[in-house]
Amino acid sequence: MSFSNSGRLIKAVVFVALLLLGVSAPEHVSAQGFDPKSKSLKVDSDREGFILLDLPTTKMKLSPFVVFVRPNGSDFEIIARGKIETIQDDKILVSLDRQSIIKFPLKGDLAVPLGTPKDWPKDSDERIIDPPLSEEDASAIPDPGFVELQYGFLKGSLTTTPSDGTTNAYKIVKAYQPSYLRFTYYTDMFWHLGLQFEQWNDSVPTKTYYRNLGPSTDSVTNLSLNYRFSRLWWKNRVRPILRLVATSSKFSTINPDEAVLSTTMSGYGVGAQLQYEETILYKPRVGRFGYSFSHAFIGVDALPLVTVEDTGSTKRGNGGAFILDYKIAASGIAYFDFIPVLKRWTVEVGYGGRMTSLAFAGRTSKNPSDFYVIPEGTTSKENYGFFYVTLGLRFADALGQALKPR
Repeated sequence: MSFSNSGRLIKAVVFVALLLLGVSAPEHVSAQGFDPKSKSLKVDSDREGFILLDLPTTKMKLSPFVVFVRPNGSDFEIIARGKIETIQDDKILVSLDRQSIIKFPLKGDLAVPLGTPKDWPKDSDERIIDPPLSEEDASAIPDPGFVELQYGFLKGSLTTTPSDGTTNAYKIVKAYQPSYLRFTYYTDMFWHLGLQFEQWNDSVPTKTYYRNLGPSTDSVTNLSLNYRFSRLWWKNRVRPILRLVATSSKFSTINPDEAVLSTTMSGYGVGAQLQYEETILYKPRVGRFGYSFSHAFIGVDALPLVTVEDTGSTKRGNGGAFILDYKIAASGIAYFDFIPVLKRWTVEVGYGGRMTSLAFAGRTSKNPSDFYVIPEGTTSKENYGFFYVTLGLRFADALGQALKPR
């Protein structure tokens, strides 16, 4: 690298010195007389905390330190610095210095070697695609986006406690075993944001007032917009997540009287989750198969804005509810390199529940054949409690990576 005169050389030396010392500097530097492409390496991608550079086709003498630049017309912009760690799969792995990051290096940016030249290191025998991050790097580098689809089963019970001792008193399911589906998507382009959809539903046996068994169906759907913070605590393994949650549920029965009612609920609320992460997009360092602990979490959603409506001929009046959802779980991940596309499989085991407090006001109504009249102003408590297990697939966010802005 050379400048056309001594003035430009001094300017460049001072600027690089300031960058190495972690001091902020002007964002743009004139490229007249300086061609960063002449002795530079192209940024290919970022993966698990490392910046990946294309391996040069010819032998080069480089130092272990690089400065990342972004060409901008006739100028170039210095955006970060880093250190070459090793070479693996024909890619150079560079760790970023957190204090130096002005903008995150992206595909197409350039890495210019600095310092005293030395021979290019030999290819490493050890795979380090998924290395532990230092405490400084972990919070500086965006976490990768991912897509996950899980399917499994819940096993628990449903109980109801009405204030009048009669209405919905037979809405009790001792063997509650619905199927469970969950879809999670965190985009690589806006890595803080994610969407989550979950649903469980089942056909459950319930009894009428005369203790006759009759089929009922229960379905619960949750949709949330999640905001995940950077990993903060416990060696940068623990992160908080905030959630905006919408819920809807429908319980349907053929029972005509007050013993079991058909009811729909819908509402909104907020939630919080504390998550410990080992690895999300796991890949073994050696071999074509491996497995690892992925993450564990504990979460609570509070939904105070819920409307309730009885849909049969027997009704409790105008209703509202407060819903509290809770869950604690742990997940493992396995990697199968020899399976096309479907390489990352997950298993999640957890315990969760939903506690609902319902209150009603206004006129009630009854089935014409029923002799019991529901009193006004009744309340009720419903409680789901269940263990669950899911099998899932997890993918890197290829779409987000393709659309990630420069």
